[in-house]
Amino acid sequence: MSTQAIPTDHVTQTLRKIEAMISSGQYPAAAEALQQVQNASPGDARVYLLLSRLAEANGSPKAALEAMRHAISALPGWPVAAIEMALLLSRQSQFPDAIQQAERALQLAPGQLDYVTRAVDIAHRAQNIPQALQWLQLATALAPTNRLFKQLIATDLGTLGQHAESLAAFTALVESDPADQAALFGRVQAAIANGDMKLAKLDAAALVALAPENEEYKFWQDIAKGKTPKTQPAAVVRKVFAGFADLYDQHMVRGLRYQLPKQVAKIITDRYAAEPFNVLDLGCGTGLLGVCLGRINGALIGVDLSEEMIAQAMRHNVYDRFHHVNLLDALKATPKSLYHVVAACDVFNYVGDLSKAISGAYKVLVPGGSVIFSIEAAGEDEADVVLRSTMRYVHKPSHVEALCQKSGFEDIALTPTVIRLENNAPVNGFLVVARKPA
Repeated sequence: MSTQAIPTDHVTQTLRKIEAMISSGQYPAAAEALQQVQNASPGDARVYLLLSRLAEANGSPKAALEAMRHAISALPGWPVAAIEMALLLSRQSQFPDAIQQAERALQLAPGQLDYVTRAVDIAHRAQNIPQALQWLQLATALAPTNRLFKQLIATDLGTLGQHAESLAAFTALVESDPADQAALFGRVQAAIANGDMKLAKLDAAALVALAPENEEYKFWQDIAKGKTPKTQPAAVVRKVFAGFADLYDQHMVRGLRYQLPKQVAKIITDRYAAEPFNVLDLGCGTGLLGVCLGRINGALIGVDLSEEMIAQAMRHNVYDRFHHVNLLDALKATPKSLYHVVAACDVFNYVGDLSKAISGAYKVLVPGGSVIFSIEAAGEDEADVVLRSTMRYVHKPSHVEALCQKSGFEDIALTPTVIRLENNAPVNGFLVVARKPA
């Protein structure tokens, strides 16, 4: 299908002004102006595209899709409408249709790098790594000197478990520019995954020499040396959830059968059925615990490293306040005896050494208050804390129980549970509940 061109006319300048209105949140004015343009130029595909953007900004996803369908119908050969539809479908998690529309946009605009890069973003968002790789190869053919595309290819190969190929791709990048820290960093991870610890140690040492204060480099250097880092730096944790906030709930609850928030909420509400209570939700993420609790008779405070996650949690309108900070820093800064419950669902697997987290929870709890958290279980024949290849910590249950006892908790209960699914297999762990003496 050949590309149909949008004519440049007197309407163009007006539409650009309306686009700026939408971007700046002037929705009523934009709607009125769009109506005037539509009356004067009925059937203009550009008007429908802006109507779609306005509807999405106003929180009307169905209306946004309908307007975008009109844009495509008005000008079927317009690649802008096709790629915008693909992006819209992606934001609404309709990934198969999004991929199909992205492919259509590339057919309508062959050889256009901008469309290819947006298609790559859609494939990554859909977690369709094979498709992302295919489009990245096309992007590289169009821009052979673009190192970012080559780095993404190397990373995606590792995601697919093709560690030797990933290592070779990162090596090519390092050899062409030995000072490229991003390439060196990628090769450290690829070398570790491929079992080449000698190369990993060399590259990690080079990175630390280039940036001695970088905690992320030091973290991976410890892993390359065979050590277990005490905890994950904030930068490492943020990367786990980067660009994932609006998909997190669907992915965890539907895809990974994540039920911990519901279990923890039931424990809390059973204990505090009729009296006021305050809850500190460590690593609140998108607020799944808050959703399960609903509005409580007291304060519900969320703590998370990811601003994107907090933004999603705010939409539930059940939390009273949020702190964008490391959970250990939050506990350290919180006054004594303030909360009735400290909860941490599927969070301590990113912390490692739990001694400060557990003692900090004890400090901020009122007498008689409870700490409730999950752990992924290490075997009793393993070390107290083990960092798995998943980059998540697992903890020996007896060690965790001993930490709770050392901090002063009593009535300590460790209940076996399935944390979530991973590769369709259960991740086994424990739900820990302990009480601060009254």
